[in-house]
Amino acid sequence: VLDANDNRPKFTDKLFQVKLLKQYKHDGKQELCRVVARDDDEGSNAAITYKLQDGADEQFQIDPLTGVVTSHGDFWPGNYSILTIKATDQGSPSLSSTTRLDIEWVHRPPLSSKPITFDEPHFNFAVMETELVTHMVGIIMMETHWPFLWFDIVGE
Repeated sequence: VLDANDNRPKFTDKLFQVKLLKQYKHDGKQELCRVVARDDDEGSNAAITYKLQDGADEQFQIDPLTGVVTSHGDFWPGNYSILTIKATDQGSPSLSSTTRLDIEWVHRPPLSSKPITFDEPHFNFAVMETELVTHMVGIIMMETHWPFLWFDIVGE
């Protein structure tokens, strides 16, 4: 029995919202984020390609295979971009779904003299190689009074 294309791609969220630092005088492309959809079918029926919907600003592109959204050009704090992204499977007939990506360009917040601290000095999470890309690895929580936090995830 062959797989029927009876499932459409599903995004992890119907709306993605990101806040990014201003971008100007930038040569080349800058990665903004990655959107991910999955399809519960098998084979080509589950193979997904991504595309920005018609009317998308020419300053944005999406990698059709990975879902990585990139930009080029000048973006200033206060700029706001709304993109509609379509995921289409390779079944016959193909099925698709859409999601919205809202991008807000902001100033970098001032550095704080108060360090961020956690209850534990290290966090370890195990990931099975068979897990889907969208599988949650773990949650780290903290309390803060700051409206925005900018951080880097570093490995050892």
